Amino acid sequence: MANSDSGDKSVVRGSLTLDQGSYCVSKATQAEATRLNIKLWHLPPYSPNLNLIERAWKVMNEQVRDNVYFPDEKVFASTIKDFFLNRWSKLSKSLINRFADNFQVIQIPAF
Repeated sequence: MANSDSGDKSVVRGSLTLDQGSYCVSKATQAEATRLNIKLWHLPPYSPNLNLIERAWKVMNEQVRDNVYFPDEKVFASTIKDFFLNRWSKLSKSLINRFADNFQVIQIPAF
């Protein structure tokens, strides 16, 4: 069995799930992933509900940003940083349902 440092291109070293951002689908990104033997999985376009970071941003916005005035960029940045460094871990257990994959299964209609 080959290890990850052997250079064996048949052994996938890892995989990444990416959105459809231009930098994620660029030839440079794909070439580097191929060079490193990393499998890229791209989410469908316009599907933020599948992207967990979008769910995290939504929670952050609800908790920190919505209807809040920030006098300057420094206060804004420190508030966001404080949320993720200090408050996120306290909220995380209560957010499990928001990050679960509870997708609706669509049945084929009977005609």
